[in-house]
Amino acid sequence: MLILISVLIFQVNRIAASVETYEDYLAKVESLNATSIGISVGNLPLHQIVLNDVYNNNKPNVAIICNVVGNEVSATKICLDISSDKLSQLLPKYNIFIVPTLNIDGLKKAFTDLNKGTKNDNMVDVSHSFPNLRNNQVVDEGNMQPEVNAAISFFDKVKFQQLLVVGSSGTGILYPLFYRDDDHEGTISNKMYRKIAKDLVAKHDFLTRSGCVMSGVEDKGYGQGASVELAEGTLEDYVYLRYNTLTFSLHVSCSVDVESGDEVLELVKDAVRYADIGVNGRVVAPDNKGIANAMVQVGDEVRFTNDEGYFWVPVTVSTYEITIQKGNYDPLLMSNVRLTSPRTELPDVVFGDVSPPQEHENYEKMEATLHALNKQYPAITYLYSIGKSVEGRELYVLVVGTNPATHVPGILEFKYVGNMHGNEVVGRSMLLTFIKLLTSNYGLDPRITKLVQSTRIHIMPSLNPDGFEAAHEGDQLTNKGRVNHNGVDLNRNFPSRLSNTSTTPQQPETDAVIAWLKSEQFVLSANLHGGALVANYPYDDAKPDSPPNLYAECPDDKFFKHAALAYAQNHPRMKTGENCNDHFSDGVTNGNNWYSVTGGMQDYNYVFADCFEITLEIGCDKYPAPARLADFWGENRVPLIEYLAVVHHGIGGFVRFSNGTVAARATVTVRNNEKVIKSGKSGDYMRLLAPGQYDLRAQLGEDFKSKWISFNLPNETHIKYDFTLFSNESDWKEPETFVYEHPEDDEETDTVPLRIPEKIVIIDEEDSENEEDGTLFHLSRFDNDQFPIGEAITITVNGKDTKRAESDEVAIQITEPSTVVFTSASYYTATKYVDVTDKFVKVKLHPLPTSLGYHSHSEMLDVFTSLFKKCPKIAKTYDIGKSVKGKILRVLKLSSEFSNNERNNDRFNQEIKLVGGIHGNEVIGRESLINLAVYMCEAYGNDDFVTRVIDTTDINFYPSMNPDGFEIAVYEDAFTGRENINNVDLNRNFPDQFGKGPGYPTQPETEAVMNWTLSHWFTTSISLHGGSLVACYPFDGTKSGANSYSKSPDDATFIYLAKSYARAHPTMWKGELQCDGDKFTDGISNGAAWYSLYGGMQDWNYLKARVMEITIEMGCTKYPKELSLLQSYFDHYPALIAHIANAKQGFYGNVTDSTGAPISNVKISSPDLGIDVFSRPDGQFWRVASPGNYTVTFSAKGFKSHEHHVQVATVNWRDLAPPLNIKLLYVGEVDVNERGHVIKNAKRYMIVGLICLAIIIVTVIVASYRSRKRQQLRTNDVEAKELINSDTDDD
Repeated sequence: MLILISVLIFQVNRIAASVETYEDYLAKVESLNATSIGISVGNLPLHQIVLNDVYNNNKPNVAIICNVVGNEVSATKICLDISSDKLSQLLPKYNIFIVPTLNIDGLKKAFTDLNKGTKNDNMVDVSHSFPNLRNNQVVDEGNMQPEVNAAISFFDKVKFQQLLVVGSSGTGILYPLFYRDDDHEGTISNKMYRKIAKDLVAKHDFLTRSGCVMSGVEDKGYGQGASVELAEGTLEDYVYLRYNTLTFSLHVSCSVDVESGDEVLELVKDAVRYADIGVNGRVVAPDNKGIANAMVQVGDEVRFTNDEGYFWVPVTVSTYEITIQKGNYDPLLMSNVRLTSPRTELPDVVFGDVSPPQEHENYEKMEATLHALNKQYPAITYLYSIGKSVEGRELYVLVVGTNPATHVPGILEFKYVGNMHGNEVVGRSMLLTFIKLLTSNYGLDPRITKLVQSTRIHIMPSLNPDGFEAAHEGDQLTNKGRVNHNGVDLNRNFPSRLSNTSTTPQQPETDAVIAWLKSEQFVLSANLHGGALVANYPYDDAKPDSPPNLYAECPDDKFFKHAALAYAQNHPRMKTGENCNDHFSDGVTNGNNWYSVTGGMQDYNYVFADCFEITLEIGCDKYPAPARLADFWGENRVPLIEYLAVVHHGIGGFVRFSNGTVAARATVTVRNNEKVIKSGKSGDYMRLLAPGQYDLRAQLGEDFKSKWISFNLPNETHIKYDFTLFSNESDWKEPETFVYEHPEDDEETDTVPLRIPEKIVIIDEEDSENEEDGTLFHLSRFDNDQFPIGEAITITVNGKDTKRAESDEVAIQITEPSTVVFTSASYYTATKYVDVTDKFVKVKLHPLPTSLGYHSHSEMLDVFTSLFKKCPKIAKTYDIGKSVKGKILRVLKLSSEFSNNERNNDRFNQEIKLVGGIHGNEVIGRESLINLAVYMCEAYGNDDFVTRVIDTTDINFYPSMNPDGFEIAVYEDAFTGRENINNVDLNRNFPDQFGKGPGYPTQPETEAVMNWTLSHWFTTSISLHGGSLVACYPFDGTKSGANSYSKSPDDATFIYLAKSYARAHPTMWKGELQCDGDKFTDGISNGAAWYSLYGGMQDWNYLKARVMEITIEMGCTKYPKELSLLQSYFDHYPALIAHIANAKQGFYGNVTDSTGAPISNVKISSPDLGIDVFSRPDGQFWRVASPGNYTVTFSAKGFKSHEHHVQVATVNWRDLAPPLNIKLLYVGEVDVNERGHVIKNAKRYMIVGLICLAIIIVTVIVASYRSRKRQQLRTNDVEAKELINSDTDDD
């Protein structure tokens, strides 16, 4: 043992032996061309040595940091030793960065006294000074040591796959974590770390035979850092937790001052080789450019791609599920991937690609596909026909662009045309698939999104649909279907560039293309053919007396080569030039140099339409089997994108007269180039050019000319330049040199925020894992799928059970359908509606803005336009009028109805409106609505509450009712800009119930709101003001004008709405003295009780339009400085959300007749509520009401009234109350469902009637009998009396 220790201590390396003093150290690092990553407390440089001469992004990055403590001099010597040429054999596979010491202050002291130097010149232990991310300690650069800041900056700049920390205070290999909350806490990667450390120790047994194995790992020589020392704030933990870097501490010596040796060198080499263990590969976009910061998860291990899209995920040999995610892309999942090698390279993962075509679609299927794509992407596509073929088939074109239906000045027009020869079919399938690629990747892939936004892309899959129907698969001899139905080759049917006449009668298809070229301002085009593999460019023919196969050079030959190469050099086979028994240098050719074509379409485009077109031959077989289409798509996907991008290579802008008006049809000339192009109707132009030096001028006739401009065009650059035409020669005579500078905002950066591993788990035994049961919630930012480290996120379940999220995965027991809410200081509240069966739920957190500024009117309109483009399925803008000064009064509507072409009758969407800026200088509401609209647009589909709100509510954002007033308003000025430009207070300009008002005429802004409101079926509304802090409700006025409570019939409901807003605001609900001594109980007030006014908007909404509107005063200062605007938004956005949620407070449903037909204008009234509301034309109704029990009557002319008892609960967005289905019967109508009851009752009545009748009859008979009996008795009595009298007389 003593011998081994002696070997370790005295095994001297020649290079390191020369470093005995601080001066030796400086000389050594200088000889190694060291640079600095920062400065120490003592103002000494912290050196780094980059071993690779050329940095390569496709290799993993390895950081080796020695001597973090300071007095471990031997660790520094080891770094200097291996920095020479000892690791040269690793450099072809790894980028290696070495930091000899992170505590240069301590090292300098230790060279003279090893007992000193464990701390920097601030007497701080650098090795324990990093933020403790395990406890969510916030990274605060201002309170950290400069050495720590330098290290963090070092790791921020380079995405390292591995960190090796070399120390010399014992032997052994340690891995994170070094800090724990109890004795058994580990990392999710514990098993993998343990295996790597175990393998290294087994191979380098000097670590266990040294006699100085570190305490805590004596038995094995490796273990978790916390096994040795509970060290908080270590470099190792910080780098592991923040960057997910594979991190090891190599402790290699029994003495802090011992030289390096061969055994240590071999250990370092073997450790570096683990930097690429596991799975590696590359994530690319459809154009094969790498995608940075895509998340790659292999099992439990997560890493992110570097700037070029490369990734390395360290895992052991096993079977895994691999998930790759980026932004809004659909995640890619590879199941049951078996790794049989310690290092497995995956093929490139293409994000955003679409399924390759499976068949050659006939005309009917192609037509259906185009209609389906147009229906699926209505915001960015437009389908039209330029005419019909001979047999009457439509010549369809589908446009992809953000303004697809019309030309927008400055947006470039581009086209692809396929299937001109009916039997050359590959281009047809490629273009149909290319449309799918563009549409499905818009808003996802940055490059495709930018191309769609800056280009109007016209795609015609088939110019010869008749020929296609006649062609058949595999035909290489007869060329059946090549020509159109009239037997004419369309690519020989255009007017010749030399004679301007056609050699054959012009066909309907040709006429349609010529008319199309005249109707659009095309800049660049390509025509897809088959039968060869080459990019062909003008001219296609030469003068008749020219020798055969002459190179027919056109004036823009340089550009056409540039454009053709953009396609050919991105095509894996075309670029070789050796295909189809042909040879073409670099895969391109001049048309006539190959073979002569007179009347071709590409020459006609260039000569007569100013559209630069090339012809692409994309396959040797004209009509291949469908099974080969996938290979064709793989070859042509990238070239199609690259050639499309060429439309932006050159200089473009506008041609204007000196007074600023545009100059249409002005010519743009390149010096020494006879080809001129013309500006469009709007004065916009685009001159395509290859890289180089040019002189340009614009002119209109001989009377108006611009100056000549000289400029250098870099490669793949679009220079924007506007020409000014002058009428005086002195103004255009002097040339101008134009120097192009790349605008800084052209550069797009994508940063990786802080993150921590997926979970911290309990390690009971060496190879055991204890997974939590329940629903697993995965938390991440919505924009980059990464956990917001350092953020305290509180989770509540059904408003009571509370947990704290400490990592990006949290397991929660869900025992019933639940509402789970995630709250934090820096993010919008996130809501998820979760069922017991949900086992994995993704939670996307949307960051609150970090700063706010005021939008000008045009900037606000731009935001609305961008949201319409960003969220085409739910966003729409529309105008309701203009201000006095002509500013557009624009509304943004968020609604799920736009995702369907036809509105579903079962869709009970009510409309609400949010109005700001009625007083131009009261601006908090204006900016709050703009920012809230942005958030709700982005949160749709991520946040369950926002999604359900937009799915069931049409939300109309109208931030600026008085844009003219806003334009003249002044910071913290309480008066300027309040009224409109006519000096009219718009909140005193509405018709009033008391017939009183200031007497000025109705203003355009007021009239626009009234027309807008009466043309919609709004149920609730909010008007945002400033100057106080209170929620006000009707009525605003009193008959006498006195300030007193003016109660509306719906007072209870209004109080409920106002309190809901105030309670959601952090301070409004307190009702304390807020502004100028105002005090409001519960933060609410009846309008007239505060102060009485006439002509207010909220009273008009309620009485005239039956809209429940409240007014919110959002702050004491009407036009605050921007610094306080952010806090105002933070305070009000939860309250605005609460108000939107109250749109569903009440009851709703539809009213139909007995046949199910809707009944409009049904009055819905209740003695317990105020004003009546009425059903819409579709029979649907909404009635906002506070919680309670109501007796509601539904009545309409010609129908029987119907009474219904309704119980209104507090709205529950997870389980919305079902609609009421009310059926009214026509007067005199009996409900078929009640007819049986009527018949039963009739039978009962009949039986009762018969019984009664029988009783009556019996009674009559009995009475009659008794009457006759009495009569008989009376008769007998009379006769008896007469007999007696007779006897008396006889006597």
